[in-house]
Amino acid sequence: RRELASMHSQTVPTASPLVDKSTYMDDFATSVPDENEVIQLYTELTGLMATIKLPMSKWATNSTALQNIWNIRDPDHQKITQVLGIDWNTENDHLSTSSDGVLTSLSESPVTKRHVLQVTSKLYDPLGMYSPTTILGKMLFQETWLRGIGWNETLPSDIASTWRLW
Repeated sequence: RRELASMHSQTVPTASPLVDKSTYMDDFATSVPDENEVIQLYTELTGLMATIKLPMSKWATNSTALQNIWNIRDPDHQKITQVLGIDWNTENDHLSTSSDGVLTSLSESPVTKRHVLQVTSKLYDPLGMYSPTTILGKMLFQETWLRGIGWNETLPSDIASTWRLW
C-alpha cells in the first residue's frame, strides 16, 4: 500500500497519504473535516484501488452526502459496523461495545491466572475509552506475575475477592 500511495500521490492527493496511514490490516478507517472532502476521498480511493483491481467493500460512513450517493449507486454499505473492534452505528454516530462476554466469563470459577487473562483480553479497547475500568483487571493480572502464581493455580483470596468485586 505504501508503494501504491507514493506512485499515485499526484493523481489522488487526498487518498494517497491516507491509504498508508489509515489502513489497519484489511480495514481502512479515517475521518475528514467536511462533506466535500469525504466525497473526494471516496472517489479517489475507489479509483486508486481499481488501478490494482482491488475493490473495496463493506463501506460505512456517517456522512449523509456520501450515503445519498451510495443509495443511488447501490454499493454495499453498512449502518452498523465495527471500527478497530468497537461497534459503530453510523446513523447516530455512536461508538459502543458489549460487555456480555466479559460478564458471562466473570461468573465462571475457579479464578486462576489464566482466567484473569482470558477475561481481561475480551475487553478490546484500542482507543483507551474503558481504561478506568480495564486497568484494575490488568493490575490484578500483573500481581499474579509478581507473586509467581501458576497459570492454573487458584488465586489467593485477596486477589480473588478483588477480582470478583471488579
